[in-house]
Amino acid sequence: MGIEHGLTLTLVLLLCGSAGCKGNYERDEARQVLRPNDLSEKRERALEKSRMHDHEGVLLASDNKVLGIPVPRGFTKRYELSDQTWYDGPTTPERVASYLEEHLEFSHKNVPANGAVTFQGARAKGDPDAPTVIVSLEAVAGHKERVRLVIRRPKPAPTEPLSPVEAQERLRRRE
Repeated sequence: MGIEHGLTLTLVLLLCGSAGCKGNYERDEARQVLRPNDLSEKRERALEKSRMHDHEGVLLASDNKVLGIPVPRGFTKRYELSDQTWYDGPTTPERVASYLEEHLEFSHKNVPANGAVTFQGARAKGDPDAPTVIVSLEAVAGHKERVRLVIRRPKPAPTEPLSPVEAQERLRRRE
């Protein structure tokens, strides 16, 4: 009984071992078949899409455009109204200002003492038919490297001039 038990145990171990090896081999073979050939290329493309800056630290444009203006990569939409959209991004106002100067044509740039920058009459470079917009940026209070970018349509000019009475009334309401 001892020899038969030993032979049976040996036979069971041999069968289990060969079945286990075969199963691992088939599993590995299936992984190779299912593994995409261009996995490293896909990974590289995904990494390139998520990169906010180039190798020199300059902001890159995203595929997202608002009123024709390309939004920098890494910026997320915070608020939206019919005539304006707010974006926040993790960078400095200086980098965003240089990005906008590179990507926009504008009629006037205003830099008040508080550090906020406004580009009047702005449109994307190379798109002369695009409507002009106002693009503003400012540091988000309480954050060292966080910028708010606001893109808005300018308010239309009144079609008819105000009468002297209407002008006086508006001035009185402002006071």
